[in-house]
Amino acid sequence: MTERDKLITANMGYVVTLARQYKSDILSIDDLVSEGSIGLMKAADKYDPSRGKPFVTFAAPYIRHSIESAISRLKTNTDVRSTDESLPVGSRNNYTLLNVLEDKDAHKADLVAEENTLTDDLLRVMNVLSEREQRVLNLYYGNGYERQTMAEIGEVMELKRERVRQIRDQALRKLHKAARTIAVVLCLLMCSLPIDAKLVKVLAIGNSFSEDAVEQNLYELAAAQGDSLVIGNAYIPACTIDMHLDNLKNSRKKYAYRKVVGGEKKEEKNVTLQRIILDEPWDIITLQQASLVSGLADTYKNLPALKRQVKLLATNQKVDIWWHMTWAYAKSFKSANFEVYGNDQLRMFNSIVDCLRKEVPKASINTIIPSGTAIRLMRYHKGDTLNRDGQHLSMTLGRYTVASVWCEMLTGRNIDSNTYRPQTINAEDAHLCRMIAHEAIFMQKLRQYDIIF
Repeated sequence: MTERDKLITANMGYVVTLARQYKSDILSIDDLVSEGSIGLMKAADKYDPSRGKPFVTFAAPYIRHSIESAISRLKTNTDVRSTDESLPVGSRNNYTLLNVLEDKDAHKADLVAEENTLTDDLLRVMNVLSEREQRVLNLYYGNGYERQTMAEIGEVMELKRERVRQIRDQALRKLHKAARTIAVVLCLLMCSLPIDAKLVKVLAIGNSFSEDAVEQNLYELAAAQGDSLVIGNAYIPACTIDMHLDNLKNSRKKYAYRKVVGGEKKEEKNVTLQRIILDEPWDIITLQQASLVSGLADTYKNLPALKRQVKLLATNQKVDIWWHMTWAYAKSFKSANFEVYGNDQLRMFNSIVDCLRKEVPKASINTIIPSGTAIRLMRYHKGDTLNRDGQHLSMTLGRYTVASVWCEMLTGRNIDSNTYRPQTINAEDAHLCRMIAHEAIFMQKLRQYDIIF
């Protein structure tokens, strides 16, 4: 098999992912995948690995262009996503705005009358919008199909991202002005909230690298998409797998227990790991290795035992144990810790990947949070600027990127369309961080780690 064929075979799953973002009355999903594959093959023909750009990033525009060109060619009187349809919220759940407001205790006749009135009000309100305004809102809020980012809407409608934002904001102002009843206002608000909002309780058993990942931005990112997180961090600086296991077996009061609830962080010192695990019925508990030994295979031998002990203590019998993949140090970092890897960033990254492939599976841990991959990808775009001290992440792009990875992993929602960003990061950089986070997760699903630049 040639290198070109390997690229195509390894990335067919990405074509399917992109194809599912399009809905057409003309082409089936199989047809869309077939068209996207043509774009993938074109990208494989033109790809130059020596330039260092990850293949999935390079291929995405070719795949999208191929799909959209096919839709355009076959388009008749039916638009790709008709703006004349009614406004169901969240197509995956088959909910309509009327379903949201349904009073199951009301008399049937009264309910029918209410629904008829509400339908009239909704149609009247939506009629104040132009066809283009309706289409932007339907695409952005996912009314009847998968939600799209403003950048993706711009591609489909051949508009700049800023122009899409202006149209969206103008349409919302029109709707709020036209809404005549509380019920209609409620419906409009519900358009922007996911019906399947999630509450996830996650505990990181880690060190300062889990502090970088979960204590800043993560709660806010989830809240921005309508989800809620309870976040725990069992914190000891530079704590290894062996140290966690010893602390657990001997009930050592060595942890700072940091917990984020409702966006507020509290800390309790001198706590045992047992009490932290028992504190909540955690849905997900993550483990990780201390950075200085994260690429050394022989330091993982006690990971299966640690996982067993943690799972035995967990009060939620369905708890999932995940692995947090950490990142390599900055190239400029000067420390004896880095000398283990020959002061070579790529060597450290590859060593971490080797342990991820060979050692973590021995503990039957299958879900990986690919923070290390995301930081590696960000360094391609932003250079070696993601650390504040050579080891730990910068308070801006570094932490925001990794929090974006965690948010998408925990909630299952594409982070790219998330609206939260701290004031210290501009909109363009924030979008890049989220895009890279999503790409890192996709690469992890394909078990792809080759990022050379």
